[in-house]
Amino acid sequence: GNPEILRDMKKPGNIRTFLRAAELLADFPIIFTKGFLLVGYPAETVGALADTVDLAAKMDLDWYPSQIVMPMGGTPVQQLMLQQDGYGETVTDSTDDEETSGAGTFSVGVTGAVRQRELAEKEEAAPFFDPFTQSPDYVPNRDQMVDVWFTVDYLINYRPIVADTRPHKLLKKRTMLAELVQRMGVEHPLAALFLGICE
Repeated sequence: GNPEILRDMKKPGNIRTFLRAAELLADFPIIFTKGFLLVGYPAETVGALADTVDLAAKMDLDWYPSQIVMPMGGTPVQQLMLQQDGYGETVTDSTDDEETSGAGTFSVGVTGAVRQRELAEKEEAAPFFDPFTQSPDYVPNRDQMVDVWFTVDYLINYRPIVADTRPHKLLKKRTMLAELVQRMGVEHPLAALFLGICE
């Protein structure tokens, strides 16, 4: 949602084309629309994250799957991230494990060393970091990125549900949340809570 990040990462679209696509899709409310988001680009500030949240609200798609940027080995993004904070773990492919085997859905996630670190972090959680309490120029570090992702995901996908009164939108949100709860169960209490709100 930030023009500078889009240019730096050589993304083919721009804010104007994204808004135009959303405008065209709005004419077909039966279509379930998604916008895939990444957070944690090199030098991405809280202000840039706020631009993404604002753009998502303007586009008003049905759901925004999101994840933390995980650079492929040897790419320019990986080199920028190494220069920024020494973050050297990469994801080059996804594999099925006992937790994801047979899930039957398209979900993008992390594997390898990053996944092991995430599982270890479940055992010893740090205080929650809300990026939007920081200066717009603040650049979150890699240790704060899970909380950044969670906050952006909440602001874009969950918070709008409470005020939305459009039956067709709530039905689509309900469908997505039911799939998340079915796939993840107790691992995703936020989805379960908002599924109840939709119902």
